[in-house]
Amino acid sequence: MTTPIAIPSAAAASSAAAASSPAAASSPAADDGSQYTKHISLFPAYARRASDDSGDWELRASGWLSQTKERSKRSRFLLGLSQRLLAPSSVNDEAAGMLYQERMSPFFARSLRRTSVRIAVVDLAPAVLPIVEFKAETPDELDLLDDEEVAKLDGDALREQRGKYLWEDVVTDSSGIFSSTMRIPQAFVDNLLADAPDSHQPVALVRLRILAYLPETYEETHALSVVTLVPPTGVSIISDIDDTIKDSSVFVGKLTAAKVAFTEDAKEVPGMSDAYTLLSSKGVAIHYVSAGPFQLYPSIAEFLRMFVFPEGSVSLRNVLEYMSTRAYKNAVITRLFQDFPKRKFILIGDSGEKDIEIYATADKAAPDMSIKIFIRNVTGDVAKHDELGAKADGFYGKPRDSAKWTFFVDPTSIITDEIVTASLASD
Repeated sequence: MTTPIAIPSAAAASSAAAASSPAAASSPAADDGSQYTKHISLFPAYARRASDDSGDWELRASGWLSQTKERSKRSRFLLGLSQRLLAPSSVNDEAAGMLYQERMSPFFARSLRRTSVRIAVVDLAPAVLPIVEFKAETPDELDLLDDEEVAKLDGDALREQRGKYLWEDVVTDSSGIFSSTMRIPQAFVDNLLADAPDSHQPVALVRLRILAYLPETYEETHALSVVTLVPPTGVSIISDIDDTIKDSSVFVGKLTAAKVAFTEDAKEVPGMSDAYTLLSSKGVAIHYVSAGPFQLYPSIAEFLRMFVFPEGSVSLRNVLEYMSTRAYKNAVITRLFQDFPKRKFILIGDSGEKDIEIYATADKAAPDMSIKIFIRNVTGDVAKHDELGAKADGFYGKPRDSAKWTFFVDPTSIITDEIVTASLASD
């Protein structure tokens, strides 16, 4: 579960895109004689079948556009102050301090409002991610992989909006956020499949690559991401991130969580990537949902790629909308239920904070939508499973469906669960 982390008010007032990300790129831009750098981020997304029985797809994609400039004395002071407040142990640790500044810098960026961004569907995503073949070990190597892929695209077509790609021009809102509901014809997908090399032929679900960019400077200002085409029927996972798949120590306390988030190398909850990869290979769609602020996306994207988690949509919160963690995650889950009313959902979270309540609430509202609810016991003490079950019962106001709920320490509990295996076999 992700707990919003308090930051200095000057930083909180900025809604920003990622400063450096596996799915973000930047370019210098002059503004009033000063040197600025524009940043664009694009979240992994999903598409559903259109409701008009045409067989086409409706893409749901979003991202952020921001800019930064060389830090002023005031911003350097605020950054140093926030470091002393949130991660004091990193002040005298050079490596931890550099990591802190890198991960905190998006909170000090300036959102670019009412600015046009172009989103293009460019090709099939490779069946095997480049990171798996290349074995990238640093964020810079991940950025290089994306830049190399973008360099292979038809630059004239991207600039002039012609040729074999699909486009939609969108405009950022007051938070620098842009979103798209582009229509993708099935014929377009069929042509991509027919022309794709074996390395890009889908193993299970079809995935497309999408590019968000500024048309005039697409080589420098772009973000490459993936959209998963999710059929109307099948099995889907809605997964929390912190302390569910990423060892974040949120349940320990906010200061510890801040230290881990901003100054330490990311760590996987052992076995979760393998479990998700196996399920993904069987056609399970994955939606990563966190109530963390979108400024944390660079480190989340880096984590998902470095530990080779399967592709899936990523949802993060705009804290300026003043939605609580519970309200935000309930809204995302409700939207996914509405977009895929015939799919069977597996909800996966942790016992650290609010996931039990959130998933119980979602299950009470739509009991036929979720077939399993898995809660990772963050304490590792299986003797606490009865206590966690009683907590879930309290949110239902009656005994829960014990067959639907599983509290686990070992992720193999997910892939060996009888309801899950039976659902995959019947799909």
